[in-house]
Amino acid sequence: MDSLSVFVCWVLFGSVIIQLEWSGSLGCIEEERIGLLKLKAAFNPPNITASAFSSWGGGDMDCCTWENVRCDYTTKRVLQLSLKDTKYDRKTFRATKIVERWYLDFSLFLPFQELQNLSLAQNFLIELTKLRALETLNMAYTRISGISPSLWTITSLKAISFRGNHMKGSFSDKGLCKLRNLQELDLSNNAFEGILPLCLSNLTSLRVLELSWNLFTGSIPPNLFSNLQSLEYVSLSYNHFEGSVSFSSFGNNSRLQVFELDSHNKDLNVYTESSDWKPLFQLKVFRLSNCVLNKPDRKVPSFLWNQHDLRVVNLSHNGMTGEALTWLIKNNLKLECLSLRNNRLTGEFSLHPDSRNLDMFWLDASVNQIQGEVPYFLGSVLRNMLFLNLSRNALRGQFLPPWEIWES
Repeated sequence: MDSLSVFVCWVLFGSVIIQLEWSGSLGCIEEERIGLLKLKAAFNPPNITASAFSSWGGGDMDCCTWENVRCDYTTKRVLQLSLKDTKYDRKTFRATKIVERWYLDFSLFLPFQELQNLSLAQNFLIELTKLRALETLNMAYTRISGISPSLWTITSLKAISFRGNHMKGSFSDKGLCKLRNLQELDLSNNAFEGILPLCLSNLTSLRVLELSWNLFTGSIPPNLFSNLQSLEYVSLSYNHFEGSVSFSSFGNNSRLQVFELDSHNKDLNVYTESSDWKPLFQLKVFRLSNCVLNKPDRKVPSFLWNQHDLRVVNLSHNGMTGEALTWLIKNNLKLECLSLRNNRLTGEFSLHPDSRNLDMFWLDASVNQIQGEVPYFLGSVLRNMLFLNLSRNALRGQFLPPWEIWES
């Protein structure tokens, strides 16, 4: 009797599993199934039947089996989604040539946390050009694969972000330079390659230029900075630029606060020493690492003596010569991070015992030729330090670390 009961339970359990699989309860993620149905409603008006959505919904609850949808075999998360040519009935369009306006709400894609491939081609997103008053367009991390040339016709645009979309190809298209009102441009974290368009220097209203983490090559246009006198933020880091850049081109940039040019190679020569210019700006962030700096004597940038509002400085891996830059700490009481790693700095690491840099939490002056006694009061001057690296120098002596001062 007991064995018969067990057998009956197994039969019932098996039938439940089959029903669950048939109904899709063990299929795709419910949040993503609902998200797909919302996309269907957005792309497929009720009066039009598009073949791309014929399998979506109905009795099939497992969205992983729907047409143009591919899921991960294990997690059941949507990985690929093709909405290509789904917005309009093609026969009707060819006959009438009439397309109604529509605006794509990209928040519809938020449920798809593991989406890797998204196709929106041929959906008449060109209608974006109807937004003649559009000033800000944020397409960051939307996984789009390219920029529509029609975008360059929206001359009202003041801010554009395509950050983090892994877009590839050359960026030689001069259409961007038609946006003369543009103030903020963010193309970072993509895979753009080739040289920077010379016409970028015509965007004289630019305040923010963020091009880091791409594959740009060639030289940086010499008049790029001199023409863009409104610049406040410039980041060209982690590309593959070569040739030379002179800071004399910043002679007219009084508003500059952030400059970043961390290089991926040693083929970029940067010159900061010139009698032709004096800095009119006060920087907050200055990152210039892994470059050939001030060849042949490799001097420390002298304009830094006149900077008093610095928060972040990275001058690592430049082969700089000269005295240890403790004066940067003295002159910038709001300094938070200072990296001088892998240079040829000499002299002593000197600080005044009465000075206080309460904001500083990161200091790396390792792999240099700094010598002498470490100030015994270093921990009290830099009492909020979280990371301190003075290794591979010729320093000696002892000091009380900040964390012991905290305890006391």
